[in-house]
Amino acid sequence: MPDMFAVVAERIGGPEVIRFSERHPQPRPAKNELRIRVAAAGINPIDCARRTGYGRRMMALLGAAKFPLVLGNDFAGVVDAVGPGVRGWQTGDWVFGCKAASRAGTHAEFVTVPTSQVLRLPASLSPEQAAVVPYSFVTAHRLVAAGLGPAQDDCRGHRVLVHGGLGSVGSFAVGLLAQAGASVDVSDRAPSPQDAAARGAAQAFDLTQLAPGALRGSYDAILNCARFEDEEVLIPKLKRGGSFATIVHPLLATLDEYGWLRGGLRARRLWRRQANRVKAVGGERYRWVLFQPDAKAFAALDRTAAQGLLMPKIAHVLDAREAAGAYALMATRLRGKLVLHMP
Repeated sequence: MPDMFAVVAERIGGPEVIRFSERHPQPRPAKNELRIRVAAAGINPIDCARRTGYGRRMMALLGAAKFPLVLGNDFAGVVDAVGPGVRGWQTGDWVFGCKAASRAGTHAEFVTVPTSQVLRLPASLSPEQAAVVPYSFVTAHRLVAAGLGPAQDDCRGHRVLVHGGLGSVGSFAVGLLAQAGASVDVSDRAPSPQDAAARGAAQAFDLTQLAPGALRGSYDAILNCARFEDEEVLIPKLKRGGSFATIVHPLLATLDEYGWLRGGLRARRLWRRQANRVKAVGGERYRWVLFQPDAKAFAALDRTAAQGLLMPKIAHVLDAREAAGAYALMATRLRGKLVLHMP
């Protein structure tokens, strides 16, 4: 099997465990898969967390916990080979997308991906821009679906707060809600009113000046993209019949620390405690959200990209040979995404 280059995490640790390897096995596409020659790949916070061992019990179920790891979910690039059973794709097609967590992530010269998780690259996006969108967009779509339920496609008359609404997931959630007709407020650290308005938000609350409990107003739904600890003061902001959904919850960390049995029971108690708080203020439901490939979310991403409505904000584009430095930059509270450009 021929070799390729890849960015490899050799063991649990900090950015120093990341290395650029020129002798990594090249994958072959299986049935209904494409092999992509990666042009650009995004780095997400989950990549840094997995490098430190976060989520190792859950990832082990996916065969994605054993080191060395090639991290990365997002990609943009060119179809290099098609697997058996593939229809509608050919070599040379420019594409973007994301894949579920695995040991063979997208921070590599080649990656194999199911055709259900690949979209055609629109003219409105460069490969670098497209490479930072899918993971965050799909997570945001799942978050909105959990928080709004059947109303997610028509939110007219709904008032929604996105806590941490100018981060990578939160900003896409704001855009989806605004497109569906909701009145959206965001809370974040030192938010730019211009950026918030461009995303579709009506108000932006600065958490460096205002504690979460001091946020004004009440909401039909609250989506938490910031801190699990803030939920105690956010939940009372729900209207009667409102709902709460969060991507920042202790499920994976609790399983890591306490194991499947004790950790599962402990996580269930934490979830029920929060759900009871929602019920105590007259709320309807409380949800925890995890990323996973989602057909409805990919369809929404395809439509949104085709309409030219995606506005990815890139902080830095670095050569993959500088990957250790790129991972170190993730700890500096960047306003924007990091991209690895493949040589």
